[in-house]
Amino acid sequence: MRNFKCGDLVTISGPICILRKNGKLESFQGRIVRVVGIALKRCRCDIGIDKPVYILKTHLQKVA
Repeated sequence: MRNFKCGDLVTISGPICILRKNGKLESFQGRIVRVVGIALKRCRCDIGIDKPVYILKTHLQKVA
């Protein structure tokens, strides 16, 4: 597993799509997000919407 810490900047490398409140489906692949929390296989990330999203660690890459 990859080692991430709270506050790290990571890039979403896997396919992540989120349904917005207005009904639009938006892809977040390739965006830079901040890690807010760590779980066993997932990281809680702040992607810029009103609530944090859990993303698998295999879909994230650390920004150099």
